[in-house]
Amino acid sequence: MNKAKILVLAEFWLKKVLQDWCYKLKNSKEMVSSKAVFDADQLKKDLTKFLEDEQLNEIVAIPLKGKSQEADYMIVASGRSARQVTSVSEKLIQSLKSNHGILCRVEGLGGAFWVLVDAGDILIHIFRPEVRDYYQLEKMWSIPSEFSVD
Repeated sequence: MNKAKILVLAEFWLKKVLQDWCYKLKNSKEMVSSKAVFDADQLKKDLTKFLEDEQLNEIVAIPLKGKSQEADYMIVASGRSARQVTSVSEKLIQSLKSNHGILCRVEGLGGAFWVLVDAGDILIHIFRPEVRDYYQLEKMWSIPSEFSVD
């Protein structure tokens, strides 16, 4: 076989592989995006229920509509220990992915003092109690700490 024929076959094979790969990628994006269509209010209720079931303390949902373009809600909760903060955060990330199709960004999981889970329209902050007292996000967003979840 001469070089020209080999190049033509290689080019044909490469195009075929790229077409198959793009087709699979396109279909996987459609699956994730159709799964990720949700109502922010319903997601807030689902997430606060999840955090309650995981026995986190002082769960507060702060509406951000009109205050921030980053999210519609912020949920703030406290764990009793670093182990609980880490464990609940990891379960939350898995739940968002498997139940809602949301691939979220996470900060602070290694230290487990303050974990921020960005689920798009909802930001979830899971604190150790002493860190939550120090930063006082509820005061920063002008929400009294007695404000409770629906």
